[in-house]
Amino acid sequence: MREFKVVVLGSGGVGKSALTVQFVSGCFIEKYDPTIEDFYRKEIEVDSSPCVLEILDTAGTEQFASMRDLYIKNGHGFIVMYSLTNHQTFQVWKALSHFVSIVFFFFLPFLFNKILNLLMLNNALALFHRIFLV
Repeated sequence: MREFKVVVLGSGGVGKSALTVQFVSGCFIEKYDPTIEDFYRKEIEVDSSPCVLEILDTAGTEQFASMRDLYIKNGHGFIVMYSLTNHQTFQVWKALSHFVSIVFFFFLPFLFNKILNLLMLNNALALFHRIFLV
């Protein structure tokens, strides 16, 4: 069975864990609990073939930044998140996206047939609910 490794990156508190847990288990976590590193597996179907999606939910603090290049070297795809209500998280998003590109393409000669898959996400839906449900 094919395996795909996805790394979820972004500042602390932007919703990385909430998004990941919702996708994997269908449950939404409202309580914020800072993550150091969590690993999830989910069976999915890609091109009518069963696959395993391995999701690495990373820490959003600079304290664990040294582990990022290892995540990036091993990832097949990347989700980089930011918050619409906090401009600083967008600045971090820009830096992380740039960092992913540099690390990825630096190792490109060693990663034959590997394409950089980078998805930008924000918490716009959470903002929508916060504005209209108050």
